[in-house]
Amino acid sequence: RRTALLRSVIKAAPSWSKSQQEVATAALDLLWQPSTYERLLNGWNFDSQQSLATLTWLISLIETAIRNEHRPDIQ
Repeated sequence: RRTALLRSVIKAAPSWSKSQQEVATAALDLLWQPSTYERLLNGWNFDSQQSLATLTWLISLIETAIRNEHRPDIQ
């Protein structure tokens, strides 16, 4: 999964530094973890719909940042 995500980020943001690409990839990977979904369910008492909506929203923020060249503040 890590390799596939990184390839996707590199393709979407080829002008970003390697570190910036890795930070964006790591953020997406964190959101893809079952434990993140479970934290929303159990820690926040969200139902499945709220949990998925939250994760989908966060992923879309990262996608939008990549499209708009809003890079992580790292070289």
